Amino acid sequence: YRLNDWFYYTRTVEGQQYPIFARKRGSLDAAEQITLDQNEMAKGQSFMSVGSYNVSDDGNLLAYSFDSTGYRQYALRVKDLRTGALLPTRAERVTAVVWAADNRTVFYAVEHPVTKRSYRVYRHALGTAEHEMLYEEKDERFSAYVGRSRSREFVFMYAGSLTADEQYYLPA
Repeated sequence: YRLNDWFYYTRTVEGQQYPIFARKRGSLDAAEQITLDQNEMAKGQSFMSVGSYNVSDDGNLLAYSFDSTGYRQYALRVKDLRTGALLPTRAERVTAVVWAADNRTVFYAVEHPVTKRSYRVYRHALGTAEHEMLYEEKDERFSAYVGRSRSREFVFMYAGSLTADEQYYLPA
């Protein structure tokens, strides 16, 4: 798929178990940049799964989640795509991740430790220790998620059950 100046895709290599996430700038004929190699991530692990995969609007940072347990318990990490370095940002039990338009703020939802229901939404500015809880869904019939509009102008927080839902939004 295309996002801003980049073409994003996954590919597999014969003999390897997991996909490689990559991108090319401007054209499919451009040089490849590997953003995540799930095979490398899986080394020393008995299991590896990538959940969320979101690149900041400027294309410099990747917020992704991964599960190395097989219990669908995803941990959030942020990678600087310019250097390949992992930033210190971490969160556990993450169900969804999106970027704000400032390229330094992530919004993410987390699951309840017992019910595994997605129930809280947080905001975190890179470079700070604070993970601000914006919303907690206390009704066990409802789940809470976060997403971004197709226009990329808004961040949405969604709370819903099988029969009802509501959405909140703010400018990205």
